[in-house]
Amino acid sequence: MKTNSRLKMPLAPILVIAFALFMLGCTSVGDVYEEPYVATPYESEPYEAEDLAYYEDYYYDFADYDGESLDEQNGYLGFEIPNYNDESEYDGEPLDEQESYLDLEIPSYDGEPEADDDNDSHLTEAFVSRVIDGDTIELSTGERVRFIGIDAPEIGEAGADEATAFVRERVLNQTVWLEADGNDTDRFGRLRRYIWLELPTDSTDRAQIETYMLNALLLSNGLAEVAIFGEVQNEQLFNEIVIPLVYVSASEQAVTEESATTEYSFIGNRNSEIFHTLRCRTLPAERNRVHFETRDQAIDAGHRPCRNCRP
Repeated sequence: MKTNSRLKMPLAPILVIAFALFMLGCTSVGDVYEEPYVATPYESEPYEAEDLAYYEDYYYDFADYDGESLDEQNGYLGFEIPNYNDESEYDGEPLDEQESYLDLEIPSYDGEPEADDDNDSHLTEAFVSRVIDGDTIELSTGERVRFIGIDAPEIGEAGADEATAFVRERVLNQTVWLEADGNDTDRFGRLRRYIWLELPTDSTDRAQIETYMLNALLLSNGLAEVAIFGEVQNEQLFNEIVIPLVYVSASEQAVTEESATTEYSFIGNRNSEIFHTLRCRTLPAERNRVHFETRDQAIDAGHRPCRNCRP
């Protein structure tokens, strides 16, 4: 019986070829399902620049980086960094004059504090711990305050006790408000101030001055005289509201009675060549007095006005 020669081909080569084709086919199919290895820029293993084209999830694409500083690049962090030094947009003006470079509005400030609508903000609050006399007090800070524009009788003079009691009754252990005017201190280092018993809404209002300012109250009650040193804003008002001292010494009373029977109105000092009103506390001794009927007569004689009584 004859057999077909083609069927007698050896089986081993056929199995080898089939296995090789099978392995080759598995490799091709596996490429479809196998997840590719993705190396990030943070890993220490080296990678090629061209491989980064596959990594679209990462913004640090060093293949496109040209060596410029990071703030001059667009998009290396996934967004555009605004350049505030761009001369095409910045005209050299101060930042607060630019529009929206920081996407916020910078409030303007003119250097002046906002005024308080309810009171004068230039007044200073203080606490009185001691009353020295009718025109001087001491604060809780230890500072002494001399009342501007007035002169109350000194301790030992007529009316001193009454003036001191008047001040003590109104300000001792009380809060007051101080207002400066002219020189800040006198030659003794005391603060020169107007003393307000209540905080005024307008410190220039005459009605409030006459009602709440202690300096004015002493004048209008005959407990002090006007004594202006330098220029102060209330000089005219003080001269309008002052009344003669209620309490005067016997010598002052004698001068007042004498002035009613004589024709002169001013007394000069022949030594200092200073002239005074008839009721000034610094009148010269009788032997040094010179009498003048008018102010012009005293000035023409070469005398100058007294700084205390201001004739």
